[in-house]
Amino acid sequence: IIQLLFRATDALEKVVGLAVAGREREADLAILADIDRAAVQAKPAPQPSALARHFVASPEPPESPGGPTAPAPSLGSGLLIAVVIRPEAPLKGGRAMLVVRKLQALGTVRRVQPPPAAFESDDFDGRFVVELDTAVAAPDIETAVRSVGDVEGVSLGGGTDEGQVSPAESAAGGAGEKGRGRHIRVDLRRLDTLMDLIGELVTERGRLNELARRSTMSRSTSRVSPPTSRTKSSRRG
Repeated sequence: IIQLLFRATDALEKVVGLAVAGREREADLAILADIDRAAVQAKPAPQPSALARHFVASPEPPESPGGPTAPAPSLGSGLLIAVVIRPEAPLKGGRAMLVVRKLQALGTVRRVQPPPAAFESDDFDGRFVVELDTAVAAPDIETAVRSVGDVEGVSLGGGTDEGQVSPAESAAGGAGEKGRGRHIRVDLRRLDTLMDLIGELVTERGRLNELARRSTMSRSTSRVSPPTSRTKSSRRG
């Protein structure tokens, strides 16, 4: 990286010199490809946000040495709570996280479908199912869920209400709304690098403008000076 920075500095100085001489087309811009490759290689692996890490699934219990391995609990062994966030609601993923937190306060959340990490995706349509072990009455659960706001539907007990959503239906709904809106996410490190380069370019542009202004003034002075000298000599004569 250090060597690449030195090479970039040298290349920038050469480009400035060529630009001042009016030969900017001769500039060698191969260093730009090396900078792009270095930026891609230095890109950090994506990390889950603090909210997503809060909902990391608990580790599986260790296997007992003497007996057979118990099967993992399947979705449906607890109380199923299907939630639908309003389509026009802002920050659907954030509201889904709040719903899961509300349910955690009422009992043990055994599973969330889709996983909480998917709430941050642009394709998340606001539909998800929570499996909850609790002794709280159904009306109290629904009241807690709706207290988050912008909740369109709540279905408890695995019914076929319109709020009940299977993982396949949720994926289908996300695919149907995929083309409605689009957001662009930019890696912050690459954005910082880009802003630094833009700052350097602005600085060099100012230097070039100053050099061009001085060069223009110098040429204007050299063109005007001889006639002025001849005028003074003619007056003396």
